Amino acid sequence: MKKEQLEQYRELCLEIKELENEKESLSELASSWTISPRHTQGTASDITSELADKLWQLAQIITRRINELVLMRIEVEKFIDELPIQDSLLLRLYYIRGLTWEETAEKMGYTVRHVMRMRSKILIKLAYFHIV
Repeated sequence: MKKEQLEQYRELCLEIKELENEKESLSELASSWTISPRHTQGTASDITSELADKLWQLAQIITRRINELVLMRIEVEKFIDELPIQDSLLLRLYYIRGLTWEETAEKMGYTVRHVMRMRSKILIKLAYFHIV
């Protein structure tokens, strides 16, 4: 497991959240629409069809990205489970749960600076043992 893989997992989680938010916004827009014919850009049916198509495309993207996330999650979890408890807790809070460094430090009862030092030591140790 490499640091880049952990970062990639975290970024993928954030990307999925953003896509789901976009899909939800479009769904809300669609449900609040009062359908009335628009003479300049096509019929209400055309507009509704375009919106439905965009929602379907977003759903497909989200499904594909979630499948990637599941596979990555399995690998990340296997890796994290092999670490000492404090190390695994730190990595799980930040990379899996997606907490900020401040939130991670608070949950662990440390300062942000201490948590960042812990992370650096974990990554150095993993690099030394050629795990990263």
